[in-house]
Amino acid sequence: FVISLYQLTSAESFGQESSIGDSAKASSLSALDQVYQIAYERTRLANERNLAKERKPIDVTTWDRRTDGGLSDGDRQLLGQIYFEANSVMEYGLGESTYIA
Repeated sequence: FVISLYQLTSAESFGQESSIGDSAKASSLSALDQVYQIAYERTRLANERNLAKERKPIDVTTWDRRTDGGLSDGDRQLLGQIYFEANSVMEYGLGESTYIA
């Protein structure tokens, strides 16, 4: 998986002002360091946007992502409450609990 420096710094590819990556382009950093700096900045901006979104607790009566993994409504409610009250969650998997997270 290779991403060119142009793709990383292109305003059109990210939907931001073209100033993203300008400081990296103008510096004397290696190409790898420039890509790292741009990727870090993009991640930081994405995190800021995600933190600005309003989080809502799960409502099991309207939950439409049920799977056959074995969770009961009580399990869904408990997981939803734990995830909602957490500041940070690392949830690994492909099942319903991942959707809840």
